[in-house]
Amino acid sequence: MYTFSAMTLKYDRTNPFLAKLVLRERLNKTGSTKETWHVVIDLEGSGLTYRPGDSFGILPHNDPKLVDAILASCQWDGDLSVFDERSHSHFSLREWLLKKANLASCTRKFLLEIIMRLPEGEKKEELRKLTEAGNEDDLKKFIHSWNVPEVIALYPEAALHPNDLVTSLQPLLPRLYSIASAQSCEGNHVHFTVSRVRYDVAGRKRLGICSHFLCDMIEVGAPKVPVYLQSTRDFILPEDTSVPVIMIGPGTGVAPFRAFMQERVHRKVQPQKSWLFFGERHREHDFFYEEYWQQLVSLGLLRLDLAFSRDQEEKVYVQHKLWENREEVWRWIQDGAKIYVCGDAERMAKDVDNCLQQIVSEQAKISLDAAKAFLTGLRREKQYLRDVY
Repeated sequence: MYTFSAMTLKYDRTNPFLAKLVLRERLNKTGSTKETWHVVIDLEGSGLTYRPGDSFGILPHNDPKLVDAILASCQWDGDLSVFDERSHSHFSLREWLLKKANLASCTRKFLLEIIMRLPEGEKKEELRKLTEAGNEDDLKKFIHSWNVPEVIALYPEAALHPNDLVTSLQPLLPRLYSIASAQSCEGNHVHFTVSRVRYDVAGRKRLGICSHFLCDMIEVGAPKVPVYLQSTRDFILPEDTSVPVIMIGPGTGVAPFRAFMQERVHRKVQPQKSWLFFGERHREHDFFYEEYWQQLVSLGLLRLDLAFSRDQEEKVYVQHKLWENREEVWRWIQDGAKIYVCGDAERMAKDVDNCLQQIVSEQAKISLDAAKAFLTGLRREKQYLRDVY
């Protein structure tokens, strides 16, 4: 196992390490309706060490096109100095907009600044009504529909001052990515599984801030990825490789389990002790890390159950595969298997939890309430662990 040196502590979200992007390749095959990328960065010179189950925080930059749009709309000089109270530092206006401001969504406070500076008239009255009590739903819809450069362009009469943005916009926050590699196998390299976010709002193109930063803005070979280690407290492998593990990770949620299996193989895990449930849309296009999983299966080091939701008329998800294998899943739990779930918190994790409750209820012949209490006990004892977002 790796230990954390004093050097590790000098990098954090306020002082990230500039890592080099060394690889970026698409995981989806031609024909997929999604874009998922395997991204590798190099930590050489950082002194950072990590464990399977850890995450890295990445501090993205905004698209320079958004920054240029603001400067052009307001006719501001990008070299103008501004003071950021959160970091207690001076920046050029361009750098602050690029690295510190959330330009993807405006705030009520920002809209109030515009209202205050707008001349009396219909546009001011409409915007004022939007921010009044009782209109929260309309305000939420407006904020979702328009980003900061677009709002500035909508209300040029406001004649904003740069400090109006500095004091009213939300900060650009880091994004956490589960590590998809084990340092025992990859050395200074860290692997991630990144879903590229693209969507439209009323015909206006939107790009995920961090996925666009990693997949489009940074050139391979450039040491320009600001990162820091976010250590996990509980989402870790058992020291004993004879302990069975059940890993449930559809989509990009499979990332930490690639790290888990690299580490398990490195530690010479016993056969038939690792079970992965993976799901995506289509097997032909979206089977992430297929060769690696199939190699482990052929060596007897991994049991693999797959749920490709769009490959048949009725959608099949990982919870359906859990239910199909409920007798063996229960047997593994009774044998002390640790259960790991990674991925979407809003739907997948809830569906998996409900399925596990039903499995425990049926197999143990107890009520659903008792099954829920049983799983709560497993979570308390760190036998049922979740990394959901």
